Amino acid sequence: MPYISGIIVKTPIPQLNEDILQFVVQDTYDALNKLVLTSYDTSDATLIATVGTNNKGIYVINALFEELLLKNKNQIVIKKKELVSLNMLIALASTSEHTEYIISNASNRALISNPQQFDKYIPDIAIISSIEETKNQTIDNNVELYT
Repeated sequence: MPYISGIIVKTPIPQLNEDILQFVVQDTYDALNKLVLTSYDTSDATLIATVGTNNKGIYVINALFEELLLKNKNQIVIKKKELVSLNMLIALASTSEHTEYIISNASNRALISNPQQFDKYIPDIAIISSIEETKNQTIDNNVELYT
């Protein structure tokens, strides 16, 4: 039996193992978003979001969480790269019913470019690593992004 139960595709992949279901849809991104929303709503995993203006502070906090949670043998999914979307992180976490923690991050720049990223997936725990003025944002503007 294959490790993959099914995939979402725009066009069928003929050379794929026939035991793997192919869900053919017009818009794979939209289908994945719907799947992620459904799985997130039924998941018991705790979403931890680390945000701040200083990427280094965010990564240090996430590394500490990762070390502590793995030391206690918790099953986690953690965002280590800035370009990984929260949707993709949730999708990866939902592949196992044993996932206990989802750790995401959002730098100031990411929140400015996509301020709605936590609208659908409201964190259970939010940690603000730092709020500093930048050349384009005052402290008040930055605080507004996080509230």
